[in-house]
Amino acid sequence: MDFLIQKVFAEGSSHINNVSSSEYLPKILNYIIYPLIYFLMAISIAFIVWGIIMFIRETEKHEKRDVGDIYMMIGIIGICITMLAKGIIRIILYSIGL
Repeated sequence: MDFLIQKVFAEGSSHINNVSSSEYLPKILNYIIYPLIYFLMAISIAFIVWGIIMFIRETEKHEKRDVGDIYMMIGIIGICITMLAKGIIRIILYSIGL
């Protein structure tokens, strides 16, 4: 009887120890990392839209237009960074074979 209990525990523990990171990494990417990247990209687009609105609305005041320019540049830089991050993640996944 003790032999059966030891065999069950041995099989259960070997199943737990054989779990590789290749099973969890796609789930982490799909449920955490990619939505975070898309959220940051949406914020960057909102910065661009707000900068365009400020730029068009305040055509008389050069200080406000400059602030609109800054918002648009921050949005463009944010989009570039998020696209770069997603590209780097894909390169890493391709290089490790996932």
